[in-house]
Amino acid sequence: MQKNFAFIALLALFCVSCKAASPIPGLQLYDAAGRLVEIYAPEPESAKVLSETGRTSCLYSFASAVSISDTLDIILDIDADGSFLLTIYESASDKIPAASFVVDIRASALLHLPGKRTIGAFEIVLKDAKSLVLNAISMDARLSGMRFIPADNPRLHLSADTSLGYDRNNFITAVALPPLRPLAGSRHASVLAQARQSGKISFRSGSSAWDVSSLDALPAALPLELFDRVGQLSSGLQVSASGGLSQAYYNFGNGAPPADLHALLSCSAPSGDFSLWSWDIFRDTLVFDFKDYATQDLYLKRLAFFAEKPGFVGRLAGDSEIATLHGWNAHDYPASTLLAFYSLAKKTGFALNRQEQALYALLLRYSILAEDADGNPSLGSGAIISVSQESDKNLRRVFIDHESSHALFFHDEQYRKLSAQLWDSQSAEIRSFWKLHFEYRRYDPSNRYLMVNELQAYLSQQSTGRVDAYYRDNVIPRLAAAYPSRALWLAANTESICLDALAQAKKLDAYLLKTWGLRAGAFGRASLK
Repeated sequence: MQKNFAFIALLALFCVSCKAASPIPGLQLYDAAGRLVEIYAPEPESAKVLSETGRTSCLYSFASAVSISDTLDIILDIDADGSFLLTIYESASDKIPAASFVVDIRASALLHLPGKRTIGAFEIVLKDAKSLVLNAISMDARLSGMRFIPADNPRLHLSADTSLGYDRNNFITAVALPPLRPLAGSRHASVLAQARQSGKISFRSGSSAWDVSSLDALPAALPLELFDRVGQLSSGLQVSASGGLSQAYYNFGNGAPPADLHALLSCSAPSGDFSLWSWDIFRDTLVFDFKDYATQDLYLKRLAFFAEKPGFVGRLAGDSEIATLHGWNAHDYPASTLLAFYSLAKKTGFALNRQEQALYALLLRYSILAEDADGNPSLGSGAIISVSQESDKNLRRVFIDHESSHALFFHDEQYRKLSAQLWDSQSAEIRSFWKLHFEYRRYDPSNRYLMVNELQAYLSQQSTGRVDAYYRDNVIPRLAAAYPSRALWLAANTESICLDALAQAKKLDAYLLKTWGLRAGAFGRASLK
């Protein structure tokens, strides 16, 4: 009889285990290979809903441990109204957790389970949350940080290792990002943030602190190198904005991370030919930071002559023809110019060098150009700009502002119209000055579009407070020395030239500030605190 009782007790325990191992109705995961993985829990019928008046915790286990690639996370689709403890186990039989996080969600959210190569189980225990609903489990692209996606069904995307701070209206005003996890074998990354309204976004890690001004919720991004020179954050990074944040996460940008233009100038020299970024305001503008002028020439010199140099515009010059001629120290080209260059090379069979071919591959990768069914170049969208490490610190700042003003000119129709109005409103004397200036700079003065574009760039590459000195003490003396026959005319018109340049620069500056939160001479918005 005693033996029978022991057998019955053992059988009861076995039945309880069977019950604990039952699949949760309507909750399944398709793994990275497309295989269906069932999810188990004790009392599975009630496992999807937790509340302070009922079930307050649940251990969820996968039928088999799920492997995670470098680019994927397991996603929990959750509705919660407060904080809970999330514990992750590599195996369903493990007693020691692989990771544990306190997560605070006050919305519908897609919660990314971070980091381990395999996950066998996870547990949720309510803390301050009064209720929590686990709607679904899936796999998606890896995220480190927070993103709010305002769609038909708004969702907060949040990695479990990211902490949020709320104001009294439940707006997210602070985000504590975790130490950076490897992603796709690359550590060339930025931290991107977006505020809910105009204001200041603050970034801090250890003793490093930067502020970025943001107009009308424009995104802002800083290279991670600014916070950790060895390329790996050993501690987290804090992002805050008093008016609330809609995004704050690590961004790899497919090899061209977004970055504030002035912030990227503080990064170290590239290990290869160049560092590649995208402008955080205009993400389809690629920014090349070349290691030196000679390397930059290999990629862009022939393109410069094709696009802008008198006597060369519209044709592909051979190396011997331009070898002794100067290209530019910094560059800018819209998608349309790049298309014309590569289309002509394809049509005529012109032999481009290795670097120009590599540039073409990058333009395809980032959709600035495309190819049709026959493999011919076709138009994408965007632009490229470049600077070089060989320029000194002050020139790099001037060059990045000059070249980025061109990128904005390519993107913003109203800015183009304003620039054209400034050109068309000039007196004959002022127009003569600018054409002389651009002839000296080796631009094609017969190209009106080019003249309008360069006018705004030379006016906006420095602050309005420096415009008078730049033209009075720099440009006009250079022109007088280069064109002795025009020296007296330049001297007689110096005052009107400087006054007109300042007036036009102020109009451009006002537009930049009102529309983009930028200033003449400040196309980057970041400042080191």
